[in-house]
Amino acid sequence: MILYTLPYCSRCDMVRRVLEREGIPYEEQPLTPELADRLDLREAPALVHNGKLIRGYAPAGVLRKLYDGE
Repeated sequence: MILYTLPYCSRCDMVRRVLEREGIPYEEQPLTPELADRLDLREAPALVHNGKLIRGYAPAGVLRKLYDGE
């Protein structure tokens, strides 16, 4: 799972805490303008797992379902 984040992003911090609390492994990457254009992302956080994309804040249940549904 990749977590795209921006600096000083409170929603990014919330998603990071949920992932850690749920024990869901992830790789964090900064969302650069070039990457945002390539992925067509206009906000952070964004999660990508097995080609599935979740934009913005997602509660623990959504993240667990995404991860468990591998």
